[in-house]
Amino acid sequence: MRNFWIEAYIDGRKTMLQGGPRSKDGGFNLQIFMRDQGNSVSVLCVTGRAIGNELILETSDKVVRSKR
Repeated sequence: MRNFWIEAYIDGRKTMLQGGPRSKDGGFNLQIFMRDQGNSVSVLCVTGRAIGNELILETSDKVVRSKR
């Protein structure tokens, strides 16, 4: 079993997005964007990391404007 595993169902896709880090000390960064008045705005960031035997999951709702 991997230390983190992500599954995402997106309407209109034929397959689910899924996966996890290859190594036991691997991690991930996930960022979710929404459209806001024609701009792309980051509304949720999730970070998973392994430090030794400890798994850490952090979330942030820091809004980051991006021109995507």
